[in-house]
Amino acid sequence: MAPTPRSADPFVRVRGAREHNLKNVDVDVPRDALVVFSGVSGSGKSSLAFGTLYAEAQRRYFESVAPYARRLIEQVGVPAVDSINGLPPAVALQQQRGAPGARSSVGSVTTLSALLRMLFSRAGVYPPRQPMLYAEDFSPNTPQGACPVCHGLGHVYEVTEKSMVPDDSLSIRERAIAAWPPAWHGQNLRDILVTLGYDVDRPWRELPRKTRDWILFTEEQPTVPVYAGFTPAETRAALRSRMEPSYQGTFMGARKYVLHTFATTHSALMKQRVARFMTASLCPQCHGKRLKREALSVRVAGCDIGEISRMPLARLAEVLQRIEGGDMGAAAQPGRALGRETGRKASARRVAAGGSAHEAAPDVRRTPNLSEEKRIAAQRIAHDLLGRVQTLIALGLGYLSLDRSTPTLSPGELQRLRLATQIRSNLFGVVYVLDEPSAGLHPADGEALGAALDALKKAGNSLFVVEHDLGLMRRADWLVDVGPDAGERGGHVLYSGPPEGLSKVENSHTARYLFGPVAERSRPPRVPAGWLRLAGVARNNLHGVDAAFPLGVMTAVTGISGSGKSSLVSQALTELVAAHLGHETPPDDDDQEEGGRPRPSGHTAGRIAAGAESLRRLVRVDQKPIGRTPRSNLATYTGLFDAVRKRFAAFRPCRRTFSVCSAAAPAGGDRPGLPAPRSARDRVLRWRGAAHQARHRAAACAARRWALRPGRADHGAASCRCREADGATRPPGRGRQHGGGGGARDERGGRLRLGHRRRPGGGRGRRPHRGERDARGGGSRQRRPTPPARGPLRARRPKTLFRRRSTEIPTLLRRRAAPIGRIEIPEARFR
Repeated sequence: MAPTPRSADPFVRVRGAREHNLKNVDVDVPRDALVVFSGVSGSGKSSLAFGTLYAEAQRRYFESVAPYARRLIEQVGVPAVDSINGLPPAVALQQQRGAPGARSSVGSVTTLSALLRMLFSRAGVYPPRQPMLYAEDFSPNTPQGACPVCHGLGHVYEVTEKSMVPDDSLSIRERAIAAWPPAWHGQNLRDILVTLGYDVDRPWRELPRKTRDWILFTEEQPTVPVYAGFTPAETRAALRSRMEPSYQGTFMGARKYVLHTFATTHSALMKQRVARFMTASLCPQCHGKRLKREALSVRVAGCDIGEISRMPLARLAEVLQRIEGGDMGAAAQPGRALGRETGRKASARRVAAGGSAHEAAPDVRRTPNLSEEKRIAAQRIAHDLLGRVQTLIALGLGYLSLDRSTPTLSPGELQRLRLATQIRSNLFGVVYVLDEPSAGLHPADGEALGAALDALKKAGNSLFVVEHDLGLMRRADWLVDVGPDAGERGGHVLYSGPPEGLSKVENSHTARYLFGPVAERSRPPRVPAGWLRLAGVARNNLHGVDAAFPLGVMTAVTGISGSGKSSLVSQALTELVAAHLGHETPPDDDDQEEGGRPRPSGHTAGRIAAGAESLRRLVRVDQKPIGRTPRSNLATYTGLFDAVRKRFAAFRPCRRTFSVCSAAAPAGGDRPGLPAPRSARDRVLRWRGAAHQARHRAAACAARRWALRPGRADHGAASCRCREADGATRPPGRGRQHGGGGGARDERGGRLRLGHRRRPGGGRGRRPHRGERDARGGGSRQRRPTPPARGPLRARRPKTLFRRRSTEIPTLLRRRAAPIGRIEIPEARFR
């Protein structure tokens, strides 16, 4: 039988898929259809849809790309699959935020901002005598268009006295300057202030204004001597007596420290800490519109580009409809065109400033503001903009604005934005792989999502959707159920076909919910134990909202997307309760800009009116990733490994030295996995030998620590016959510290006897008799040097010198060596 041509085969045929937990899966899915991959979480749906189908489509595409360009593109990887036939090019729309940034917005993700800038550049109403502005002049992300004060961010950051000193009743020693670093660095700055003569024990509010301003805002960095641990009086006395300081310390003002740390640190925790002392406010020049004045002076339909970017998409659609109809605004005046010489001078200034001359672009300022040419250009651009905006509105995103920051969007909103962009791209013959597009959607918005998916399918594309929503499963043309359970118990394709056929699969959890009877309420609702009442809440789109939450029961807060659910619960409620309990809430995505800076709108107004006395603890559970490093996993995050480590640490071998752990353990004992000894006698001997080695080493280390006590004039170590003791492999006759042969020697070449201390006068260390003193006060009676040792010590180590009296040495050694036997110190003569 002749093989069927691939173009005539309407199926994508997968053979031998083994990605992640897939168990050698074979499945056929149709093209040009809405295919839903269902199953419990962790069953292998995403491994089949994204890890296999999309990864293989991407790999085949990258094979046609040059190797150099391939290195610059992040790739999914080669899937573990035998073969896939009939797979078209694929586009993935996943629930991922990407790299958050303050300059990424709804307009940049959907490319609507580019068309809007073109509209203002080519068809905007310019003020008199202003040259033409190009598209980059209306972008806050370029040097040509960004506000020179806020650099295109829309707000400026200040470090004030109130933010750095939250409690002015404390003194500097009591850490009134909260912006200063903790631990040693903060103590160093306080010690420097003591050296400079400032009173660190006086309450902050009682210090002179000049003193407070210098400590907080000075740019000077004086270097002064620091006397660590000295009181102010002792420091002044040390300065007068010119005492040698502990070190030289350099002072840094509190404001300078905050800004310097935020700009230079690579630690996310440090950046987050100092960001708390930075207050954000709207830019005084652009008032949050992020553009320079020249760009904001150009208007379309009576509005500048900043005002239009702040409009909700539903309101923007009304403005674009008027422009499409030819209404450019009643207040617009035709104005007068500029001459060629004026445009030439403006272009020269642009080139001198580092910009482009735009020689190929026409100068629209040579025609009047409301000329027929500009009106036609405005209508065409508005028509294209309106079509894109209406697609977003149809997906339930009419409440968003073009300047809405991308980090403040939910994963579902981001996915719908990308979906709307693909709908307007008019691609044909593409497989769109979507990851739960209905997540976070209200049922009212689910119909709009279904209509958008139908539009993509009618255009000749295939849709592979990983989904849990039952409504979308019933709407599907083909259903692939993966399971039956999660993890190792999943990875099998239970069913692949029309949705109706899944009802016959008994071990499918999806079939029970898709075709089974609706489960009734299993228990009566609980009675609230109290009420938590919030008053005057203002956050994002909430303005003076009063809310009451029952305590002791499970409460669900509902509403359509963008209604303010997250603003009320995840932000306002969390911050007010945390403030009442005295906790510091982790910064929310809405509260952070690029690099962790706080947002000016990240503040909740309102109060807890009642019910706060019933709260003892606040636990916040959100959809943020639990870890950002490869070492983070479920066991470490939940603390499970803490109990496992404690259990392993409780075993006897783990509490011994390394020599014990390296020995074999008894069969069935505390150390599983090691070879068992052949007999009970062998086991006893092995444990005794390991214990003897451990005690022997412990005694040698104890003697060595005693010999090396601080303050000694000479050093040595205990001599021992044990070959494993430290220094047993040294060459004969060489001491550790002194480098002499046969042990420590004095300056005359004689060996120092055990129990003697060297005296400043050059004597042997014996306490001289009365009257035997030289001019320097040292021992004057000279004795013949002790002859060198006849041979090396048995353990190749120097004799141990103790500061105790010589009569105590034998007792000390017997006490330390009693558990392990005998330690010999040859040629030692005790007095």
